[in-house]
Amino acid sequence: MAYQNIKKMFSTTTIHFAITIPNLPSSLAHWPNTLGTHMLPTPCEKDSIRRAIEKADTDVALIDQEITRLNEVLAHAKLRRAEMCRHGEAHKALLAPVRRCPNEILSEIFIYWSDEERHQNEMPWRTGSICRRWREIALSTSALWSDIVIVHRDGERRRGVQRHEMLLELFRRTGTSCPLSCPPRTAG
Repeated sequence: MAYQNIKKMFSTTTIHFAITIPNLPSSLAHWPNTLGTHMLPTPCEKDSIRRAIEKADTDVALIDQEITRLNEVLAHAKLRRAEMCRHGEAHKALLAPVRRCPNEILSEIFIYWSDEERHQNEMPWRTGSICRRWREIALSTSALWSDIVIVHRDGERRRGVQRHEMLLELFRRTGTSCPLSCPPRTAG
């Protein structure tokens, strides 16, 4: 496959190429009366058969090279397709309906979500890691920070208690208006 031209334009890449695939010999079998039999070829026929085998091997190698080049182009196209899919998905997020939701409604949703027992260890940490806007809403929603569960491993009890005390002190200094409950728990 000979690359004739690779042209980059504003939004496309065009690759022009030619593929060389050898044709089969005009007669599929030079020795139709001999193939499929147990007849021995003559010395002259043996040389001719060897040349046919060498030619076939050479042609197979050429076709393999063309297949390799086609696979490279295909791999490039698949890579570009994946990039385009990621690009499209990233831009779809800009049109998500949640972006139109007022901060007050999101705050209420966060509070409701955090009240569920199974989410207590995740709130408000996970909500604040989604995006800058959600982090700001989570930080400004004091109800999310009034009941924080700190779970530490058995071997880290001392460090977990220190973190617990530091967090309580941090909230006392920031003057949160909600009652604060921050019991340390040990993971089992």
